[in-house]
Amino acid sequence: MERMKTSPFVQVLREASPYIHQYRDETFVVLLNHRVMQSASLEAIVHDFALLQSLGIRLVICFESHNREEITPTPTTLLNLSQIQAQCGIYRSLLEALFSTSLPNTPMANANLQVVSGNFVTAKPTGIIDGVDYQHTGKPRKIDNQGLSHLLDHKHIVLLPDLAYSTTGECFYVPIEAIGTAAAKALRATKLLTFTDEQSLTDIPNQLVLSDAQALYVQQPSLALHQAILSSEEGIPRSQIVNHEKDGALLTELFSIDGCGSLITQNPFETIENATIDDVGGIMALIKPLEEKGVLVKRERERLEQEINDFIVIKRDDCVLATAALYPHDNQMAEIACVATHPNYQGDGRAASMLEFLEKRAKQQDIQQLFVLTTQSAHFFIEHGFKKSSVDALPQTKQSFYNLQRNSCVFTKQISE
Repeated sequence: MERMKTSPFVQVLREASPYIHQYRDETFVVLLNHRVMQSASLEAIVHDFALLQSLGIRLVICFESHNREEITPTPTTLLNLSQIQAQCGIYRSLLEALFSTSLPNTPMANANLQVVSGNFVTAKPTGIIDGVDYQHTGKPRKIDNQGLSHLLDHKHIVLLPDLAYSTTGECFYVPIEAIGTAAAKALRATKLLTFTDEQSLTDIPNQLVLSDAQALYVQQPSLALHQAILSSEEGIPRSQIVNHEKDGALLTELFSIDGCGSLITQNPFETIENATIDDVGGIMALIKPLEEKGVLVKRERERLEQEINDFIVIKRDDCVLATAALYPHDNQMAEIACVATHPNYQGDGRAASMLEFLEKRAKQQDIQQLFVLTTQSAHFFIEHGFKKSSVDALPQTKQSFYNLQRNSCVFTKQISE
């Protein structure tokens, strides 16, 4: 029976579905810098925020009221503070107006969003650093976690400006990365999202663990990277940098496997791990096209479930990108089989990583020799230390099942110390 062709629209929805389930009732903290607030893309970004809120995502939006290119806070005089207060009022009004629109035939139709702002951040003065009095530049002292949680529980979107007040009633300018990180930590947010322009993203890889991000920052300081590192150091699971100049970048970053921004995490984004019964569906989806082409021997689902402990997988966001298996045999030999990588993720060393992982597993099981039967991947195994051999070199149990019609090449590798 000919397989029905799926429309791109349906494919996109299906790819997004796991993320929709995953993000429901989670808290995202978003940083909008001065450039974003002045950009023509702000309206479209607000439309995307409305969509996130409709999907059950709790949103805290921190916005910057003036242009600040420096990495560290600068002293804020009383005159500067007055200018910030005035601009803060303008931007708050702008955001409230955009969130209030509900015209028919627009993304905001029937949205009915409630937006709240207030004194949820208590500030304290930065003080004097290296002899410099930072005057009205402050830092977060306390976040009203209970008040914010109550509003988010009732489906309100919270706006946090870069202004906060002290217990003595003084007003302080507080950088949004400090406010955003403090709020994300207090609310146990799943993500902190930083919007920046395309130029700032040029030299930042798509995925970085925290240690690599810190090393990159030493060589190439940037405010967006600094913000992401700061939040990651404070324990926020995922800090993501998104290009505000690219229409729909936020949705692509959140609801697709590859995204389109930069992600900083404390732990590796992709993992190699032992497969479980929950991975059977993902493995089947990977190997079925290869079975249909005759590259792999066909495996029924029941057999795969029985052999699942022999398999490993490479996963990203619980999505299986690659798989392989190690089957122990007699005479301290083991077979590497069913090596498969999703077509979109080939050529980046994942197959080699799985091979290395399986070799370590084999050594732990006192396996002395690996073998593989292949029809189309001979060069790959030769490049990784395998040597061409004959059917006679296989364990007796495997020789009896050798398929003469497939005429697979036999390769072996000694791995004993």
